[in-house]
Amino acid sequence: MPRPRPLIWKPKYATRRMRERAWAKKSLERERALAKLRGPSLLERARRWLRR
Repeated sequence: MPRPRPLIWKPKYATRRMRERAWAKKSLERERALAKLRGPSLLERARRWLRR
């Protein structure tokens, strides 16, 4: 007789937590992509200029 395995429940639709985590992950990716496009901040440019 096979050993019983624990039943893993998977919801048919995404739960609130799943949706929130997916949204937060995408939001972070969007922010990082924008930061790459924007380039260095004013503070960063000032630091580099002062280091010369």
